[in-house]
Amino acid sequence: MTAATRENILDAALELISSKGYLGASTREIAQMAGVAEVTLFRYFASKESLFAEVLRSFSSIPVLPELMPHLESMSYEEALEALAFRFLGYFEANRNLIRVLSCEAGYAPEEMKGVYVDFSKQLFAVLTEFFADVGERGVIRPDLGLEHIARAFHSMVFGLFQIDGFRCIKTDLASKYVDMVGVFVDIFFQGTKALDEKGVNFSKNACG
Repeated sequence: MTAATRENILDAALELISSKGYLGASTREIAQMAGVAEVTLFRYFASKESLFAEVLRSFSSIPVLPELMPHLESMSYEEALEALAFRFLGYFEANRNLIRVLSCEAGYAPEEMKGVYVDFSKQLFAVLTEFFADVGERGVIRPDLGLEHIARAFHSMVFGLFQIDGFRCIKTDLASKYVDMVGVFVDIFFQGTKALDEKGVNFSKNACG
C-alpha cells in the first residue's frame, strides 16, 4: 500500500461523486479511474461509505483562511472584507468538486459522512466568527449584530456570488470577472455592519482599530 495510490483513489472518488452523485458513482468506476483493481480499493477503504467519509475529511480542510487572519489586522474593515471575499472565492474555485459534493450529496449521506460535513461547516464559521469577533472588539462593527449571524451572512453572500458562475462549472477569472461584483457585495455588507458613532454617523472606512 502506498500513499500515492491512496491519494489517487481519493481524487478519483471526489471527481466521480461530484459528477455522478454518491449513489451513481460505483467503487468499480472509482477504482478504474484511479488505475487500480477494485479489490485494491477495498484494501485501503473498508466500504464505499468509509471512502466517501475520507474524501470529505481529506479535501474539506480550510488552512488558507486561518493563515490569512494575521494579515487582516493591518487592513481597514472594508479592505479585510474584500480580502476575505476573494480568498473564499479562490477556495471555492479550487475545490469546485468538493463544494458540489458538500452542497448536493452530504444531506443524503450516512450519519458518519454528515458528521464530517458538520465539522467542516463548524470549522469554516469558526474562522469567520473569529475575524468578526476581533473586529467587534475594536468597535468597528455594530454591537447589536450577533457574530455568528454576521459570519453566516458573509459566507452566504460570497457563496451566492460563486454560485452565479463557478458552481455551474463555467470557467471564471477571479482577477477580472468577480472584481466588480465583489466590490458591490462588500460595500453593501460593509455599510450594513459597520458601527455608528454617538451621532448615528458611520465610522470612517480607514481604520480597523
